[in-house]
Amino acid sequence: LDTKVQRLGSDRPSIQDIEIKTFTVDHLQLIYKHALPTERLKLVWCLNCSHGAAEIGRVQWEDLFLDQPHPWAKEGLKVDSGESDSWCGFLRPKTDVVGWWWLWPETVELVRSWKNDRQQKLKRELQPSERMLLTDTGANLYRDSSRNAQSSFSNEWSRLLRRVAKEEGKDAVPRLPFGTLRDQMSNWLGSDKNRAVLASVGLGHGIPHKGDKLLYKHYSNRPWTEFFEAQKEYRQH
Repeated sequence: LDTKVQRLGSDRPSIQDIEIKTFTVDHLQLIYKHALPTERLKLVWCLNCSHGAAEIGRVQWEDLFLDQPHPWAKEGLKVDSGESDSWCGFLRPKTDVVGWWWLWPETVELVRSWKNDRQQKLKRELQPSERMLLTDTGANLYRDSSRNAQSSFSNEWSRLLRRVAKEEGKDAVPRLPFGTLRDQMSNWLGSDKNRAVLASVGLGHGIPHKGDKLLYKHYSNRPWTEFFEAQKEYRQH
């Protein structure tokens, strides 16, 4: 028997489906306006660091380096940084690709507030090896062992968008998934080759560009400084 699945003419994908759909600044403003503190943390963090649920959900407290120069500056990395800067650095899940992100002041403020909230709820100090996002009972918000590990993120995000629609109108903000936040900065950087390399660094890709296998083989040679500057530009945007 011929068991191949036949493609129909109606299966032909549209060129419009290839375009990455993202939120506008006005959309993000409305979402932030109606977001609860924990939702604001996820929103701002993912915009800041190009993270999705799998990345922010696995960040541990020991991955944060607050109010200090870049930790690799002592190793010779030429990064203009000081005591007023804060960073997040960790190995990307599954691929073990090194990622570094400069944290916006707004992000740091939300992180500090979140940490105080968790410690009050759990009535104890948080350990460096614990994840940043914990439930009220101290369980990991991102459940690695679950078949749908990010369900809590998507459910919370859906409730937030429904809240925005109720208050601002059903068409005020498009119903895009939580993972859209991961694409916001990379989409803003555009398709220019050099900017695309920065986007790949932010997304934690192993090799930013096909032609850069030698230039970016070693992490110390990746354009960290340029990426951090791009993060600052995106913050202003």
